[in-house]
Amino acid sequence: MNQLFILRVLAKLSIKAQLTSMVVVFALIMLFMVVSVWQAHQDQRRASIALEVASRQQLLTQKLTKETYLYLQQKCSNRCSNIYPGQ
Repeated sequence: MNQLFILRVLAKLSIKAQLTSMVVVFALIMLFMVVSVWQAHQDQRRASIALEVASRQQLLTQKLTKETYLYLQQKCSNRCSNIYPGQ
C-alpha cells in the first residue's frame, strides 16, 4: 500500500513537473517573440532615421550645387563683361 501511494505521488509530481516545464518553455518562447518584435521595431526606427538623414543630405547637396552654379554663373558673367565690355 505504501508503494502504491508513493507511485501515485511520484506520478502526480511527474505530471506537475511536466506541466511546469511546459509553462517555462512557453514563457521562454513568448519572451523570445517579444524580444524579436522589439528588435525589429528598433531596426525599423533606425532605418527610418537613416532614410531621413540621407534625404536631408541629398537636399543639402542639391542646394549647395545650385548655389555653387549660381555663384559660378555670376562670376563668369562678371568676367565676360570685364573681357568684353560691350556685352
